[in-house]
Amino acid sequence: MARLSTKQHETLVAVAETTLPAGRFLPAAGEVTVDKVERFLDLLPGPLQHGLVGLLRGLDLAAWMAERRSFARVSTAGRLAILERWRLGDPMRRLMLRALVSPLKIAHFDDPALYKRLGCVYESEKARPEAKPAYMRDRVHAATGGDLAVECDVVVIGTGAGGAVVGRELAEAGLAVVFIEEGQYFDRTQFSGRGFDMQQKLYRRGGSTFSIGNVPIPIPLGMSVGGTTTVNSGTCYRTPDRVLREWQHDFGLEELGPDAMPRYFDRVEAVLGVEHARRELLGGNGRVIERGCKALGFTRHGPLRRNAPA
Repeated sequence: MARLSTKQHETLVAVAETTLPAGRFLPAAGEVTVDKVERFLDLLPGPLQHGLVGLLRGLDLAAWMAERRSFARVSTAGRLAILERWRLGDPMRRLMLRALVSPLKIAHFDDPALYKRLGCVYESEKARPEAKPAYMRDRVHAATGGDLAVECDVVVIGTGAGGAVVGRELAEAGLAVVFIEEGQYFDRTQFSGRGFDMQQKLYRRGGSTFSIGNVPIPIPLGMSVGGTTTVNSGTCYRTPDRVLREWQHDFGLEELGPDAMPRYFDRVEAVLGVEHARRELLGGNGRVIERGCKALGFTRHGPLRRNAPA
């Protein structure tokens, strides 16, 4: 799809300037921010690109109805008034405003100079290369081209939480297993620590997959060796007893009750190396949540259990 038209580009710049003005430490959003958004748009599926165009047209229509001019030609105060009506409007208009502003925020704040002003680390120090695991010797990349014959007993499509478990169990049973994965393999040296950058590399459609219903629900799908387990921070928590009881009583799954499942959880956690995250590895958001829990008197809180042992 072609880039935004000149008029649509101007409208989005006006939205950026209005919603992200300069502050004490941060510069205002504008042309540079919108240019980054447009580059990101090239990675999105057509329907989402058309959706943004439709939102910009709708905003211009709202401006014409209120001010008799395009949104980009309205004063800053007038723009704020229009956007405020969307913010305070029905759920659909609030959602439309969020869809317009969210990509601007992501693009604007993904800036090394801005991180430096705030005293934050923009990019992680590159990890030391590690020895390749044995299974990497038998990896074949699609770029190899030509016909490929591999003898096996079972082909498993996907290397995420489902495929990886099935393949492992079959291999331990003595079967020859081949995995097929559409995503790339990323090792430690390829993780930059930049959320926006890694989202585009590791997520299907750059993280823009969502369900459509009375409200859109984001569905973050990983696309790499490891599937969605690559992007879910390794969080591992047990199915709550109340859910297991519901499965028992409402769906007749007697074998999956709170008394039966712990031994299976124990086995899986031992295989994955699940343990509580070390406190020194908690991010700033985790520490803020911890302070909030203490201030509210909550006693059941702590670091998540993850399959990333020390």
